[in-house]
Amino acid sequence: MYKDIIEGRVALARGPADPGPKELFETRYQHRPEFQVENHGDPGMFSSRLRALRKQITDKHERAIVDSNALANDRLLFPEVPDNDAGRGYPKWGGSMAKSLLKADIDAGIHSTMTPAELRDTRPEYKQFPPKVFRNHIYQDLKSRKKHVKKKKAKMAGVEESASSLD
Repeated sequence: MYKDIIEGRVALARGPADPGPKELFETRYQHRPEFQVENHGDPGMFSSRLRALRKQITDKHERAIVDSNALANDRLLFPEVPDNDAGRGYPKWGGSMAKSLLKADIDAGIHSTMTPAELRDTRPEYKQFPPKVFRNHIYQDLKSRKKHVKKKKAKMAGVEESASSLD
């Protein structure tokens, strides 16, 4: 019934042209399996349940309007910062094209053939970030790769030790 009211197949507020609860029950719901359960097939109970459901939906709609107005007021007081600019004057690094391009350039070893400033000048995506920020992202990526390699070596050494102790 909820879905029927929300989708407009059953009126939220009964008008003069709309069928009454008894007629609605007999034409639309009487033969549905969920209404074959004890006490659901009673047209008198259907009328009160329909009234209660309509009231719940109306109340939720009214609360949604109040919430929407409150959010609009909050957005006027505190405008939402766009995803591409965190208030710093340059885009967020995470998820940016510059991040994926830098990863590819480091994988290719290009970073070791030039300074961070020179590498920054190779692509327009890099120039969206201040030189210091871009340089720090290069160093951060290299540091995390170094840690990853150390962990992998330690794991491999642990596997080799456990394999030799089994002999």
